[in-house]
Amino acid sequence: MAYNTAFAIALGLTCWILLTSHDLTPTFRTAMGLFSIILATTTVTLILVRQSLRKRRPDLLCRWLEKHHPDWLHEVAEPSLPWSIFLQVSLYQLLIFAFDTATLHVILNSMHSNTTWHDDFVCVVVAQSVGSIGMSPGGLGTFEATCVAVLRSHEIPLEAALAATLTLRAFTFWLPMLPGFWAARSTFRN
Repeated sequence: MAYNTAFAIALGLTCWILLTSHDLTPTFRTAMGLFSIILATTTVTLILVRQSLRKRRPDLLCRWLEKHHPDWLHEVAEPSLPWSIFLQVSLYQLLIFAFDTATLHVILNSMHSNTTWHDDFVCVVVAQSVGSIGMSPGGLGTFEATCVAVLRSHEIPLEAALAATLTLRAFTFWLPMLPGFWAARSTFRN
């Protein structure tokens, strides 16, 4: 829920930036609308499942989840976080967007592609939104294509957009995986 809350805040901020800068094209509107529907559906489903489990009389959705995804149902049934922790986790999720935006901004400026911070924020949020809709793990491919397309719409040269996107993904996706690969390798050796 905290992740969805942070995503909803970032999405709202992105729409506000696009509305105030008059850059809300039909493509952006479609992508944002589709992701908003998916985000709202996921959140409402999670709330309904929790309420049904609290009644001790699982409805049809809970019975289906229990049959097909019992591990997920167990995680949903856990007690909710206190509000203070929920707000902290949401804030940390928002900071991830801010740090990803700052990383992209530094990369683009190092390539002499002067962009504004809010354009970079829009790029990161839209790319994350479309990447989360795709079927590939971590949004591989869809994130990169969307990020390049959004940067190109802000008149960044194709070479700089592609290099910045791949560098961003190297820092925010592949580099953090190295400790996990190392830990998994040492675990399976033993």
